[in-house]
Amino acid sequence: MENIYKNNYKLIITYSIIGILSGFSSFLFIALVNQIISLSISEVMPKEHNYMLFFALIIALFFMTKRLLSEGVIEISQTIFWDIRSYVVKAIIVSPYLKVKNMKDEIYSALTADVANITNASLVIISFTSSVILTISSFIYLWYLSVPLFIISAFIISIGLLGYYFVSKSGNKHFVDVRAIEQKFMHQFDGILSGNKEIKVNREKGEEIFSKGVYPLLKRGKEKNIVAYIGYLNSQLISQVLFYIIVIFILLFVGDFFDVSLGTSISFVFALLFLFSPIVTIMLAIPPLNQGLISYNKLKDLKKKLEYEEFNNSYLNSNNDSPKVFKQVRFENCFYQYLDTSFEVGPFDLTINANEIIFVYGGNGAGKTTFIYMLLNLFTPDKGSIYFKDDEPESSEKVSQLFSPVFSDFYLFDDFYGIKNFDLEKVSSLLKLFELHDKVKIKEGKFSTLDLSAGQRKRLALIVAVLEDRPILVLDEWAADQDPYFRKKFYTEIIHKIVQEENKTIIAITHDDNYYQEADRLFKMDYGKLEEINSENTLQTKNNILT
Repeated sequence: MENIYKNNYKLIITYSIIGILSGFSSFLFIALVNQIISLSISEVMPKEHNYMLFFALIIALFFMTKRLLSEGVIEISQTIFWDIRSYVVKAIIVSPYLKVKNMKDEIYSALTADVANITNASLVIISFTSSVILTISSFIYLWYLSVPLFIISAFIISIGLLGYYFVSKSGNKHFVDVRAIEQKFMHQFDGILSGNKEIKVNREKGEEIFSKGVYPLLKRGKEKNIVAYIGYLNSQLISQVLFYIIVIFILLFVGDFFDVSLGTSISFVFALLFLFSPIVTIMLAIPPLNQGLISYNKLKDLKKKLEYEEFNNSYLNSNNDSPKVFKQVRFENCFYQYLDTSFEVGPFDLTINANEIIFVYGGNGAGKTTFIYMLLNLFTPDKGSIYFKDDEPESSEKVSQLFSPVFSDFYLFDDFYGIKNFDLEKVSSLLKLFELHDKVKIKEGKFSTLDLSAGQRKRLALIVAVLEDRPILVLDEWAADQDPYFRKKFYTEIIHKIVQEENKTIIAITHDDNYYQEADRLFKMDYGKLEEINSENTLQTKNNILT
């Protein structure tokens, strides 16, 4: 987050200076008007003067600076808007899987509410900065005009600003509550999108989700925002009334209490009215700045929770450190336990050799998915070591680059992301092998369509995994969505062809016991324990296996 503002601080400073110049041009206009009024009242206005030229120069300065300032605010706000989105997306890409999975609602809120709040704050920060400086300059000018009137005005204005400060503290608490509500709303919204089919089938379920889950959040969020903004509004109106009281006092009663000339009184009122504008700007900027600060702190907290380090070349090129071809990888004494339950997987020892087919089976809840996640470093083992071919342990991050998975709940991207050496001939050959050549073509470097059945989409996902050119394929219940004909083809032909012609190793989670004999090695997962089944006894033990 800090880098976003570091990268844009020059722009912010530049346009803040332009904002000061723009405000200063207005200040010069008022000062010049005051001088002409004073000269006119004193009847010493010179017959020959250059005031028209001065006015022309001031107006030209105002126009140019206002134009540049407006363009600058647009540029800075849009730059910050897209930079923060980029920041959040990068954080999701490089952060640990479990962190991202468990913080999905916070991430949604960051991409919507927090990005919008910080962008809104960036829209007003320049005008806020320039208004603060102009306010200070105006106070100096008021002091120059009349010290007694300045003291009275400063005292009354301070009362209004002090009240506004306390209101802003109260409003800030409401904004913090609204930010928490926003996160809960995103949780409900994600549930509506994810469970949309169920809602469509059972309309009462959808109505109850809205009435019990969504609507109370919307109502509370609206009420808290209304209370906060009305508090700001009331304080702002009171401050305006105090301004009017100062003006009335100066116009009607100042002569009775202070020895101040009429010309000075009128000049003071004009300067005071000019001061009113930057003070109102400061007041109007407080709510979005408060919201922006809350969102900024939330994003910093999100970064800390995600254990996010800035994108760098070492991350982007990390897969270059891992071999594309390997002979063996060994997992020794690897163990993982869930924090919220007593369920654990391991400790297990597993040696994976090049060009072999490994099947793993087990009942529901046996730990098969956790086992795969440990291989892929989605779940970092609590203990254990991993080796390639020597006695030096390798990092789990490096070892994970050996694998290309197709999950049971896979996601099929619409482009060949991460595939550097795209081989059109190989793609065409694989499409034919998977019997998709008459349904899918390659157009502009992408699949011509993804509008296929679940089984056909999973075939495309496996084709992409092969094209990633990593030595080990991990398949989680891949054949579950295939028809009997293609399931047989997969086990008896495709996996062997991939191993031999593509030089791959295959680890597959499967319940298709009719094809266990196609594996070089067979493992059983039961209550988190991994046990290798003797290949000679595979056929005899098939009938005793939980499916």
